[in-house]
Amino acid sequence: MSRILVSVAEGLTGSMVIRNLLTEPLRSRVGSVVAGVTDLKDPNVSKIKDLDAEIQEIDWNKDNMIKAMTGVDAVFFVSDPKKMNEDSVFDDNTKAFIDAAEAAKVKSFLLWSISGCDLEGARHLSRYHAFEKYLGSKTFSHGTCIVRANFYNETLMYYGGMIRENNIMQLPVSPDARVAPLALENAGKAAAHILASGSSEAPLGKHTNKRYHITGPESLPVRSFAEAYNRAFDKQVTYKPVSIEQGHADFKSLQSFWKFSDYQIEVLLENWRVISEGHSDFQTEDYATITGENPMSLEEWYKKMRHMFIPVN
Repeated sequence: MSRILVSVAEGLTGSMVIRNLLTEPLRSRVGSVVAGVTDLKDPNVSKIKDLDAEIQEIDWNKDNMIKAMTGVDAVFFVSDPKKMNEDSVFDDNTKAFIDAAEAAKVKSFLLWSISGCDLEGARHLSRYHAFEKYLGSKTFSHGTCIVRANFYNETLMYYGGMIRENNIMQLPVSPDARVAPLALENAGKAAAHILASGSSEAPLGKHTNKRYHITGPESLPVRSFAEAYNRAFDKQVTYKPVSIEQGHADFKSLQSFWKFSDYQIEVLLENWRVISEGHSDFQTEDYATITGENPMSLEEWYKKMRHMFIPVN
């Protein structure tokens, strides 16, 4: 069975991949799982240890990463949005990780990317497309897999307090723009299924050299974000479209609580622009192809994340 390394394992996506790999039904399909951690002090690290994952620090030094990945059959790489900024260090670290995996003779590489990264004018998201192309220039004996994930439901959590206080869902996008929003939980499950699908000889199994684009179950008008909220919580929240400038001001007002960097705000706003321009109005069956299940609906996700929107008294 495969030995798998998951990068940025303390992050939201990485930790969900680890959790899925180390619980049934996938646990019995993999050998060992290495949690590649960039911040050993992160509170999530202790939770990962409880799942019986090996902990390996990823310090972005190429020689150290080669050592960490020696003997690994497949790696999962997801960028850490908290580390994204205007300078080239983020890009250099990502490329160094890919180089180290190739040098360590890792057999297969699963890269997690993002919807809209190949669009003209997508200044920030285009960095993910550059990573896709860089991976394509490398050689892995048993291939690669690239998954682009659509807009994440979890972005809506940032607005939870504003929604509670004002009974208004205020977003910088037209109510008629459409997107098939995806739960991060489903993203983690899809990645884990890909990593657990093969063997040490062919780590990615049937997903070798495949390209996927995973979305939620249906493309919805953005006004449905408020409608699904109302059904989930029996509320009367109104959707209110605002300008990109107001959207930026809203994110700035949330910055101290959510600890956004200014650059993260620009990336989040670019995601809204992609939706506004109609580039996210599609739905795929790739999640079901990978997992054999349907992704959760927006209303189901709201109910599961109730604690983030409706405080417990």
